[in-house]
Amino acid sequence: MTCPELRPYQIDVLERGRARLRAGARRLLIQAATGGGKGHIIAEMCRAAVAKGKKAVVLIHRRRIIQQISGRLALFGVPHGVVMADAGEGMPYRPDAPVQVASRDTLLSRSVRKGVRGMSLPPADLVIVDECHNLMSDQYMELISCYGKALVAGFTATPARSDGKGLGD
Repeated sequence: MTCPELRPYQIDVLERGRARLRAGARRLLIQAATGGGKGHIIAEMCRAAVAKGKKAVVLIHRRRIIQQISGRLALFGVPHGVVMADAGEGMPYRPDAPVQVASRDTLLSRSVRKGVRGMSLPPADLVIVDECHNLMSDQYMELISCYGKALVAGFTATPARSDGKGLGD
């Protein structure tokens, strides 16, 4: 399967992100306007991680976006599973896949808050947070803290919180 061709600005974003990681950064913020191809960039990041034998989790808080990212990953040939309540037909349940597209709320409910009785958190070397301007919410911070050693890449069109503060670390 041939991956879609990325646009020059998408390639530039990926190259600059990789340079920051090589320089020691552990967290990235990737900002692109609505329609700027964040889904393609996420899919390419996941494809590259899998090619290196790494695992990734993509945290998303809306069902429609989970479906979109799953479709992008399929387009890029990235083996993945979906962790979402009532995922429905067409959403791959593959808990052993190297990439998991996960509903923030479902993952919190089934893994973090149920402890031993719930499912295990999917392992990840890379955690991607869509709409990361919501990252400061307790729900996202609770999940991110469970992935202490993973690289974290946040994606957003609006890199500021609703209270006007920056995202900082």
